[in-house]
Amino acid sequence: MCSAPSAPAGAAANSAPSAPAGAAANEFNWRVVVYMHAAGLAICLVFAAITFLEVSEQLDGAWLIFAPFGPSLLYALHKDWLQRASIKASAKQKDE
Repeated sequence: MCSAPSAPAGAAANSAPSAPAGAAANEFNWRVVVYMHAAGLAICLVFAAITFLEVSEQLDGAWLIFAPFGPSLLYALHKDWLQRASIKASAKQKDE
């Protein structure tokens, strides 16, 4: 019989990502999403510059693949702002 390998004793405690201070442990961290979408938008802008400066014909239109990162970055920034406002409000309420 084969059994699944067990994780080391300390691995389970260290595997959970850290939440922002004041956030619930199961709350999604929108700051990570903001960083990832900003990187995608930066790639889009680099490809757009290559396309519009006509540096390479092989990359013509490649920027369109990464174009959805622009609007999704705005959405992620909005959600991150709401999350941080909620954390500040709950911290202020706890202080009272």
